Amino acid sequence: MYVGHPRLPEGFKADTAAMWISSVPTAFVQFGHQHMWSSWQSTTFYRTFWVAQEQLVVEQANATTTASNSTTTLTLIADDMAIVRVNGQEVGKTVLFPRQSSLQVSELRTGHNLIELQCQGTEGPPSVVASLVGPRGSVLLQTDHTWNWL
Repeated sequence: MYVGHPRLPEGFKADTAAMWISSVPTAFVQFGHQHMWSSWQSTTFYRTFWVAQEQLVVEQANATTTASNSTTTLTLIADDMAIVRVNGQEVGKTVLFPRQSSLQVSELRTGHNLIELQCQGTEGPPSVVASLVGPRGSVLLQTDHTWNWL
């Protein structure tokens, strides 16, 4: 996993600690110095994470009292686009880079959870920055060096 933190596009305020990730070592090298990259390459970034029963109960309890945001939100920017799955269920697709996407995630369960970001780059290596935030504003997961890819 290659991690970088180029200047985040304007407006990505979900989680300033989230890092851009890519499967290509030159993804965050100045464009003129990159190796050639074929169009329409696809990379799936994935990570398992644990949600405790207490955490899920607190998040769900708050969700019932907060009408404006009743689920967990995944905010991400994918270069160039991504399909998002949580626990095997597709939760949405991103808008084209550099626009930010916010997807509602209701597929979380107590225990292990799996998130997959199937990214495609059309003019360069696929890369993504993402943050999963609960209804109370707690960061549950963010892109960083702990993610895997295939």
